Amino acid sequence: MSVPGLAIVDLDGPILDVAPRYFAAHTRALALAAAVGVHPTLETFWAARRRRLPPAQMVADAARANAYAEALRKVLEDDALLELDRLHPRAYDSLARLSRARDTIVLSLRSNVAGARAQVARLGLDALCPIHFVIHTPAGKGARARQIVSGRLVSAVIGDTEADAAVARVVHAPFVAVSVGIRDPSALAEEAPAAIVDDLAAAVGWIEKNA
Repeated sequence: MSVPGLAIVDLDGPILDVAPRYFAAHTRALALAAAVGVHPTLETFWAARRRRLPPAQMVADAARANAYAEALRKVLEDDALLELDRLHPRAYDSLARLSRARDTIVLSLRSNVAGARAQVARLGLDALCPIHFVIHTPAGKGARARQIVSGRLVSAVIGDTEADAAVARVVHAPFVAVSVGIRDPSALAEEAPAAIVDDLAAAVGWIEKNA
């Protein structure tokens, strides 16, 4: 009987609904940068963010875009804002199901690692599978994934951004894109995923059938 390969799952987006945190950070960053936003509601802001619009298209005055982007990076993972993240429906049970069936790790880009560890402990995710945090650069995430995998077969990488697609390429695994997260389906399609699915439950279902 063959042993199923490792599954790698991203945290923000596939597992956690981070839209309220990102919008709160956006609002705070606008104030810090003395900028005016052009997307006044969570819904319009999140739609723009999911389309990968650059900072210059998030503020009314493009001259404030760099200050806004820098402020956003500084506040996005504040401990108080991390408390706004919530599990997507079915995400906890889906991760539990996946981790029972095969070796599973969660691999996440974060800057505030201490805050992230407290967050996953609060949500009980660290009881399901190993969780690894990588300083927030796509190159760092890919390098860490290669180190963790260490020659093992990887069944799939489940994620919601171009950074997750890059990890899949590094470990030579299918990229299963989850559209409930940080990028919308049109942005995800640019990464040539093996599949675009609605949520983590559907991604786990894809792995069960295909990997």
